[in-house]
Amino acid sequence: MTGTIDFEASFKNELEGTDLKEIIRESFLDVWICNHFKVLPTEHRFKELSEIQKHLLLVGYLESPTSEEMHAAYQQQDAAGATITEEDEKDFKNIGYTEEQIERMKQQLEAAGLA
Repeated sequence: MTGTIDFEASFKNELEGTDLKEIIRESFLDVWICNHFKVLPTEHRFKELSEIQKHLLLVGYLESPTSEEMHAAYQQQDAAGATITEEDEKDFKNIGYTEEQIERMKQQLEAAGLA
């Protein structure tokens, strides 16, 4: 040989015994994280992520509601009006609100047309 390197043979030797599909899957995940969070793969905060943390980032993204879903939920809640449930009353009492204060809140909601 005249100073050339057989990259194919070198690459095959380096990857021997590894699951190529898993390497590709992890690479796509890394690229997605870099693109979505605008981080470079050389940055400390990216390098410190464990594989579990990377997968949790993806799962969190996939399970979070879309902006359309959030808007629809807001519209539905807005149409139902604001109410103070018995559970809310218990919570208010636990943090120190009196019965009179809770009744005043209910009256204010009704006066504003929100209840």
